[in-house]
Amino acid sequence: MAPPTENDLPEAPAPDAFWLEPGPCVAALRGAHGDVFRLKLRSGRSVLCATGVEAHRAFLVDHLDRLSNHDGWFRLIPSPAGIGNGIIFMDGAEHRWFRRSLAPAFTTAAVAGYLPAMQEIVRHRLRAWPREGVIQLYFEISAMAFHIAAMAVFGKRPSDDVQELHELYRDLMLIRPKGVAERRARLAPIVLPLIRARMENPGQDMISHIIRSGGPEGPLSEDELLSHANILIVASHFTASSLASFLLLMLASHPRVLAGLKVQQPDTDELDMELLSRMSMLDSVLAEAERLYPPIPHLPRKISEDTEFRGHSLKAGEYLLCSVAGTHHDPSIFADPHKFEPDRFLPPRSEKRAQPLALAGFKRRAASLPRRAHGTGDDQDHGAPHRALIRPQARAGCLRSPAQLPDAASLERHALPRQNARIAAGDFVSEQPSGDRRARRFLDRTRNQRGRAAPRTWRSVPAGFSRLATGDLRRGCGGA
Repeated sequence: MAPPTENDLPEAPAPDAFWLEPGPCVAALRGAHGDVFRLKLRSGRSVLCATGVEAHRAFLVDHLDRLSNHDGWFRLIPSPAGIGNGIIFMDGAEHRWFRRSLAPAFTTAAVAGYLPAMQEIVRHRLRAWPREGVIQLYFEISAMAFHIAAMAVFGKRPSDDVQELHELYRDLMLIRPKGVAERRARLAPIVLPLIRARMENPGQDMISHIIRSGGPEGPLSEDELLSHANILIVASHFTASSLASFLLLMLASHPRVLAGLKVQQPDTDELDMELLSRMSMLDSVLAEAERLYPPIPHLPRKISEDTEFRGHSLKAGEYLLCSVAGTHHDPSIFADPHKFEPDRFLPPRSEKRAQPLALAGFKRRAASLPRRAHGTGDDQDHGAPHRALIRPQARAGCLRSPAQLPDAASLERHALPRQNARIAAGDFVSEQPSGDRRARRFLDRTRNQRGRAAPRTWRSVPAGFSRLATGDLRRGCGGA
C-alpha cells in the first residue's frame, strides 16, 4: 500500500455559509469530501478543515504536542489573538503551568462561592427590564456576563460600576484586524490599576491566582498580566453572552421546553450547587444550545509536526481548522441535527453517550473531552456559571410571548452565526444606531442577494462575536 500523501486531499472553495451557518455548511462539505479536506479561503489562502469525532480525538486530545494553538490563532483569526498572549493561545508546558495556576478558581467550591454575587448581578439587571416593549437582548446578557467575568477575574463587586470597562472590551473585540494594538492600549490605564491593586493585595480572583503563581521563569510583568486579564475576560464573557442569548431565544420559540424547565425549578431564588445539579433539563438545554450555536465554531491550529489523519499525511507548517460545529451536525450521532431538541441528551435517547467526544463545549458533563481540550481540571464544572446566569432570567417570566418572535422553524432553518447574522424571510435584524459600516454592508449585500427590498422595520437577534452584535428583541415581559 502506498504511504499516505497530502496531495490527494480534496479541495473546496470556502462558501459564505462557512462562518454564517458553520454547522450545516461543514456537514455538507464533509458529506462531499470526507472528514478532512482543503479549504480555499476568499483571501486565496488554503487551509485544512477537519471535522467529526475522530477529528476531535486527533486534534483536541491525542496530537496536542504536534499542534500549536498560538500559531493557529495568530495566523487564521488574528483579531482576537491580538489582545495578548494569554492561556488560551499558549502551548505545551507554558499552557499547563497557567492551567494549574487557574485551577483553584474553577473548582466546584470556588464556583459555589461566586453564586451569591452572580445572582445579585443578574437580579439587579433584571429589575431594570421593562415589563413590556423592547430590550437589546444580546447587550443585556453581555452586560450581566461581563460583570460576572469582572468579578471572577478582578474581584469586582456586584455594586461596582463596570460599564466603561465593558465598553472598552467590547470595542477591543470588534472583528477588525487593524487597530487592535491601539484599542488594547486604551485598556491599560483602567486595567493596570486593577492588576496593581491585586499585586499589592491578592484575593481569590483569577488574576490573583496568576500573580501568586507567576510564570515558569518567575514573576510576570504588568504587560504579561494585562494579556492574561484580557484573555480571561474575553474568553469568559463573550462566549457566555453568545450561548446564553441563543439559549433564551430558543426557549422563547420553544414553549414546551420552557415549560419543562419551569417544572424542575425549585421554588426559591437563592441558588446553590445542589439545586442546580438537580436541574437535569437545564443541563440538556444548555448542551443543545451549545451544540447548535457553539460560540467558537472552528478551532484554529498550526501543525508543528507531520501528522497522519484518515489516511492523509498532514505536513508541518499547514494551518488547520477543527470544526466542532460540523461535528455537532453529524446525523449519525445527533438525529435531526438541525432541530433544537434538548431531550436528545436525556434518557432514553442520550445521544452523546456512544460518542462522548462528539460534543465539544464548556460543560464537562455535556462533553467528556479531557482537560487540555478545555483547559479545565477534574473538579471543575464550567456549566454551573451558565446555569446560574440563565435560570433567573427564565424564571423572571420575560419569555412569555413566543408568538412575537420568529417561528421555531425559521430559527432552526437559518442558524444565527458567531461572525455575522443570517437574515432570512420572516427574520428581522436592526442596524446599529452607531453604524458599524461592516454590518451595514452585510445587510445591503444580503438584501441584494435576495433581489428584493428589505422591510423598513427590523427586529434584531443576538449574535456572539458578531459584527452586528445587536439584540433588540420585541417580546412581552409579563410576570410569571
